[in-house]
Amino acid sequence: MKTPRFSAMRFVLDWTRQLLAILWLGIALLWPLNHALFILEHSQLWPLDDYKLINAIQLVISGLLLGGMVARTQKRLIERTFGLYITGWLRWSLIGALAGGLVAYLAGPRPGSESAALLVLFTAMSFTQWWRLRDFTYEGWLWVLANFSGAALYVTFLSAAHFSSPVGLLVALLIASTGQQIVTGITLLWLLRHHLPDEEDDEYARAYIEVYNDSHRRPRR
Repeated sequence: MKTPRFSAMRFVLDWTRQLLAILWLGIALLWPLNHALFILEHSQLWPLDDYKLINAIQLVISGLLLGGMVARTQKRLIERTFGLYITGWLRWSLIGALAGGLVAYLAGPRPGSESAALLVLFTAMSFTQWWRLRDFTYEGWLWVLANFSGAALYVTFLSAAHFSSPVGLLVALLIASTGQQIVTGITLLWLLRHHLPDEEDDEYARAYIEVYNDSHRRPRR
């Protein structure tokens, strides 16, 4: 029985589609939290005079939630496509996401800081993920470069574009996010290309066959 051959195009499409879905789901889940923190910041309920702590909480929680959801999806796609079970991928990704949130907080609020926070988040995550990819490829540093380039493309596109309506903003976010995931998907495929299933060996499914000679025949009654 023939098994389906690996398709690089299909992998990149699956990678882009699933990570886009999980990224937008994470943003949707964070919206109520950010809205609640905004209300808390502008109310009299916050007991401290320093509101920077609210910003720190927002960035750290956002980084951990988005980073965890993205890393879990990446791990599942890597296991399904390449058959690689990278130990500690999720744990190190969360460490990178936490570090990215803290760095974004220390950088302080600036124009376009929301987009820049995503750049810091994914770059920091890729650094810690590189630590695990070293066991499978010598060019793991390209994973960091791809994530930085993809996130920089995202930030640059949003900074340069001018939006006259919320619909235009959503379309621009979709285009920028798609470009980011295509860059990382192609890079990961190239880095782990040696771990792809061998088409010559996997073209036909293995079957168990027993061979008997005359000496194995059962005696007649």
